[in-house]
Amino acid sequence: MASGPRFDEVEWILRTETAGVRVNTLGPGRSTPWHRHTEVADEVFCLETPVEIGLRAPDETAALAPGQRLRIPAGRVHRVVNRGAAAARYLLVQVGRYDFDAVGEEEA
Repeated sequence: MASGPRFDEVEWILRTETAGVRVNTLGPGRSTPWHRHTEVADEVFCLETPVEIGLRAPDETAALAPGQRLRIPAGRVHRVVNRGAAAARYLLVQVGRYDFDAVGEEEA
């Protein structure tokens, strides 16, 4: 199990063994690696600067503007991408025991 992505900034709001709420900041052109969680569903709320969510099985791309949200169920391979010229911030809510399973490009 990988340690997870490195963000430009992470602001934890709540962090327990079974819940996490944080604001992640991705710099321009940055992204999280392709990954999945076995128990945790991600609730992604775009705060500022649009973000793109890449999803697998089936392959989809969701563009979130500020104020929009997307639920990513446990087990679904995904990544968050900032294609903009400014830093992107999004609120991430996760309930359940957290894990981060990095997935190589060939699996993504």
